[in-house]
Formats: sequence, structure tokens, C-alpha cells
Amino acid sequence: MYSVLLVDDEPLILIGLQSMIDWSSNGYKIVGTARNGKDALEQIDSQHPDIVISDIKMANMDGLELASACRDKYEGLPVFIMLTSYENFDSVRKSMSAGAVDYLTKIDLSPETLIESLERAKQHVDKERALLNIPAIQNAENQIKAYRDIFFLQLFGDNFPSEDIIISQARELELDLSADHYYVAIARLLHKSMDTPQLATLSDAVTRTAAVTLPKYTSAKALCSTILK
Repeated sequence: MYSVLLVDDEPLILIGLQSMIDWSSNGYKIVGTARNGKDALEQIDSQHPDIVISDIKMANMDGLELASACRDKYEGLPVFIMLTSYENFDSVRKSMSAGAVDYLTKIDLSPETLIESLERAKQHVDKERALLNIPAIQNAENQIKAYRDIFFLQLFGDNFPSEDIIISQARELELDLSADHYYVAIARLLHKSMDTPQLATLSDAVTRTAAVTLPKYTSAKALCSTILK
């Protein structure tokens, strides 16, 4: 599974990217989203994504500056796919000079072109991993995060048979449940024109967006759950 960070200052673009393909079945996992380069750089420091899909033009550090900063700070990873609103040779040249492995124009963006670009980026990730001799530490970190997400979903669904099991699993996952209170955000999706798979994709996108956004406003652990109907 290859981890991906999405960066764009337009919320609709971020939502569209998240729902455009079935990321997990294609071998990718979105680990976060960001609205500008500075926020993205912070998430790259903490999430260590393999691939970053970033808009070129953004305030507070654009995509080219972000790619250049990562190239100076890290050795080869993450690899960048650049997004642009129009096909401009100068923008393409600059993005490649900044270390991008591919670029996509938003007007021509489709599931097919996105998957093709991700496949090219994946090949570069594999080469960089081989050159850097990176063990599966990052994959292990992603697995732990996935297990924690499952734990909280089970907790929210009241699926644990006893409090002792909750405490035991929380300890194994290095989770601190000693806070005085917790917030639970629930989004109910009622889009009748969408079928179940489309709602599931949108549900996943809403959950990830909330999970990234809410911790910025509260230090408590926030469980974000979407309900399909």
C-alpha cells in the first residue's frame, strides 16, 4: 500500500480527487489533505507519504516551493505529481526541475489519467526505496494507524464485550483513554442520487477530511464517522 497526500487550495478539487477512484483497491491510501504548502509540509513531516499530489499555484507556499523544500529536506521521497489548471510548458518545466515525476491538467483529469500518473509515481517510489534501503517501517506505522481507526470504530459501535478488552487493546495500540471527555462528530449522508458504492466513497472522503480538520480546533481525540442512508 502506497501512502498519498493530497494538496490543493480548492476544497472541491480535494473532494473530487478523493472520490475519483477506489484508492485502496488500486493499492493506495490517502493519509491526509492540505490546503496550502506550509500545511502540507507539516503533514509530510508527520505522515511521511510516499506520493504527494499537489496543485502548483497556492498561497502560503505553492506546489513548486513545496516540492523544492522536500527535495532539499528529504532524500527522494515523497515523489510529487503536480496539478495545474492549464497546460503551460513553463509550469511543467519548473515542476520537473523541482523534482516532480509527473503533472496533470485539471481539465483533463479522469480516473484513467490519475491511475496512470500514480503508477508512474509508484515506480519512482520503488526505485527510491531501493536506493535508500528503506525497511517496512513506514508501512508498519500506517498499519498501526489503521488498527487504531478500527479500534475507535468498534468502540463507537459498542462492539467490545467488556471494558477490560477495551483497556487492553488501547494499551497495545498506545492509546491514552484517560481524558475527561470526548467529542464525536457524525455526518449523515442523504444523497438519493448516489448508489451505495458512490456513497461509500464520499463517506470515506468526508471522514478523512474531518479527521484532519477537527484536531486543529481541539486537543481531544475526535472520532469522525459517516452514516450511509
